[in-house]
Amino acid sequence: MSSITVTSFAPGVQAAAVAGNDEKIAQYAAMAKQFMNKPFAHPHDVVGNFGWHEKFPYDELLVNRISGDDKELVPAVPLDGTLLAVDFGCGPGRMVNRMTKKGWFKRVDGIDVSDYALEYARKTYPASTFYTSGGADVGETPGDTYDFLYSTIAIQHISCWSIRERLYDHFQRILKKDAELCLQLAYHPTYKAGVWSPDTTHASYRSDYFDARGTNGHADMIINQGDLEAVREDFERRFMNVQFTFANVANAYQNLDGEYHAPYWASHWLFVHATNGKK
Repeated sequence: MSSITVTSFAPGVQAAAVAGNDEKIAQYAAMAKQFMNKPFAHPHDVVGNFGWHEKFPYDELLVNRISGDDKELVPAVPLDGTLLAVDFGCGPGRMVNRMTKKGWFKRVDGIDVSDYALEYARKTYPASTFYTSGGADVGETPGDTYDFLYSTIAIQHISCWSIRERLYDHFQRILKKDAELCLQLAYHPTYKAGVWSPDTTHASYRSDYFDARGTNGHADMIINQGDLEAVREDFERRFMNVQFTFANVANAYQNLDGEYHAPYWASHWLFVHATNGKK
């Protein structure tokens, strides 16, 4: 797994109503859809730092939980090619492709807000089914269908807690009972939200930045060590067996097996594993 260090313990130093807000949620969702449909040189550019992300061991960290003693990764789901998986925020199908090639699942489908990226994904990976998200939902993805749901480089860019809460409800609905999910989020033990530059304003974990004019790094939600209890609470309201895995990326941005990632605020990727046992 390259030189990435993972641990289940938070490294480093040790607040919105979901009901209502329909008009503001619709406003934010429309902005996100427009932003991710804007002209790009290639659909892969929707992701950003494509080569670096291709090198990062997302697949291993998504399908495996870290053991209690941090000594090994153990499969969270059977990887015998019998289960259905779905990628939320699939973009042009980068991780759909990687997961499919592994042969771990019977089929890997995708959900994304970008019509532009999905057009490429549907043409490139015809064996998979792709669903269009409105920006705060999972579109027409069927309920009670998937054995495993995962997401990378997507939810950290949603700067509205109310929208993320709605999405988690949708995830619970499209997953089978006792199905697993793993969501990759971004973490830094001490960084706080606020205006960081003329075109970058980040939101605190439980706030709603409905007026964001950009996403994908321009308006993220910040998770620091003080937020971890709230993150756990949000997942434990819906799911069971919630586990955090922290993958250190701070020293990998400059060079990950020869690939470069532009400077980014997170010191760790936070992988949240959970079981849909409360359906």
